[in-house]
Amino acid sequence: MNTNALCLNYRLFKQSFACEDYLITLPQRYRTIFLRFRTCNHRLPIQRLRQFGIDRNLRVCTLCNKNDIGDEFHYLFKCSYPPLCEKRKMCLPKFYLHHANVLKMNDLMNISSKRNLTHLSRFIEFIMSLF
Repeated sequence: MNTNALCLNYRLFKQSFACEDYLITLPQRYRTIFLRFRTCNHRLPIQRLRQFGIDRNLRVCTLCNKNDIGDEFHYLFKCSYPPLCEKRKMCLPKFYLHHANVLKMNDLMNISSKRNLTHLSRFIEFIMSLF
């Protein structure tokens, strides 16, 4: 688990060996979406292109022209695709939009407020609908 690239998000987000708040707080629909995103069970370029043996640095975002790796961090915070930017502003608290980093992503993925979790899940649902 410590060396497997597929476990990167688990190592980043999992803070303790306990039931996560989102598993109790979110309705089934959003719980599933949030779970799939956190466990890399999605069709974002970082995962989809891995299945074809493409090197990690070549799994870039196909929605914007930044040539960033198309991973969870990119779509949550950096992608400049206009519909995604609009939805991001509507769904994420402003604190997370400025100077995004891994610490903020970790904080966001472990947020406990039902309202914020629901908004985040809606945003993730939108991201995943693009692929």
